[in-house]
Amino acid sequence: MDSSFVFRIASRLALSLPRKVVYFFGEKIGTTYAMSRGEEKNAVGENLRQILGREIEQKELETMTLQVYINFARYLVDFFRIPKVDHSFINRYVSFEGIEEVDRALEKRKGCLLLTAHVGSWEVGGAILATLGHSIDVVALSHKNPWTNQFFFRQRLSKGIRSIPMQTALKGSLTGLRENHVVALLGDRDYTRQGIPVEFLGKIVSFPRGTAYLAIRTNAPIVPIFVLREKEDCFRVLCKKPIESSHFSDGSDETIQALTQECARVLEEQIRLHPTQWLVFRRFWEPITGT
Repeated sequence: MDSSFVFRIASRLALSLPRKVVYFFGEKIGTTYAMSRGEEKNAVGENLRQILGREIEQKELETMTLQVYINFARYLVDFFRIPKVDHSFINRYVSFEGIEEVDRALEKRKGCLLLTAHVGSWEVGGAILATLGHSIDVVALSHKNPWTNQFFFRQRLSKGIRSIPMQTALKGSLTGLRENHVVALLGDRDYTRQGIPVEFLGKIVSFPRGTAYLAIRTNAPIVPIFVLREKEDCFRVLCKKPIESSHFSDGSDETIQALTQECARVLEEQIRLHPTQWLVFRRFWEPITGT
C-alpha cells in the first residue's frame, strides 16, 4: 500500500479522534510492529547497550527496546496532529526550560541555529516555536515517494514552518539566517556521507558538519533544544546554553571537527538521560547505506 495514502488516512483519524484514544491505538500498533522487526529490533537493542554503557539483562533490554517503538508510534501521532498545536495546546501540555535562549540568540540579528537530535518529538517542537511567533526553517531529508514528501512538507507548512530539502540545505539555511529565522537541524545523522568523525557515546561515528560550518560562517548562535516526552502526555521543551563558536573562527577542518564534537557532546548528554526516546532504528555506528 502506498505510504502517502496510509499517512493521509492516519492523519485524518488522528485529527478526528481524541488525543488519548489516538495514543492508545498508536501504542498498540507500535507494539505489534515491533514484534515483526527482527534484525532491526536487534539493532535498537545494540544501540541501547551502547547508550547505557553497562551490562543489561535481556528482559530489561527487551522492555526498553519495545518502549523505543512505542515512543516512535507516539511521535507519529504527534506529527499527524501538528495542526492541533495552538496556544491552548501549549498551555495545557507544554512546559519550558531555557526557552529564553532562543530570543536572546535572535536579538543578535544573525538568526539562530537550533540543534537537536532524533529524540522525543522534534517535529512538535517546531510547531510549538512557530505558534509562539518564531519564523522556523527546518532542514529535512526528502522521502523517496514524492507524495509522502509533500505530505510531510504540508504538515509543517500548516504551522508556517518552511522545509529546506537536504539537497539545498546550505543555500536555504543561509537564506533563513540572513532573514533572522530559526534554522533547525537534526545533528545526529550523517545522511550525506560527507560528515566528520566525532566520539559519540563511546565510539567514533560520522556526524554532519553543517551546523558547525554554518555557525562559523555566519556567527549564528547554536542553541541546543530537545522536546522531551513527559508523563501525562506532556512535553518539556528544554533549551541548553548556546554552544560557543567564536573561538572556532578559521573554518578549517580541525575547527569544524572540534565544534562538531562539542555539538555531539551536548546531544549525547540528553540521549543518555532519555535512551528510549532516541528513535534510531539501525546500528548507529555502521555507515548509512540508504535512506
